[in-house]
Amino acid sequence: MRRMFCAIVIATLALPGSDALAQHGKRAPGGQNLRTIQIECMKQQGAYYDAAEKKWIIPPAPPTIMSSRIDAVYNCVAQRTGRRAEPFMQERTIYH
Repeated sequence: MRRMFCAIVIATLALPGSDALAQHGKRAPGGQNLRTIQIECMKQQGAYYDAAEKKWIIPPAPPTIMSSRIDAVYNCVAQRTGRRAEPFMQERTIYH
């Protein structure tokens, strides 16, 4: 029986540098930039930085658990910034 898992991979291209965010006025209340908020919210859901791939990764989980993690990250970003979070994560399905 094959098991399906989903993994979230956040490419460095998906999270532009903090200078670019500041220039476009995407600073959240409290002085934090958007990238910092996104990373903090992903860490709350168990994300870690993979230095070999240079990406932030949320560990694989069954699809229902992963979708709730994704929702939690976007809700966290929305709460901290005060506006709807734009999609910034890429999802891959891994079959075992």
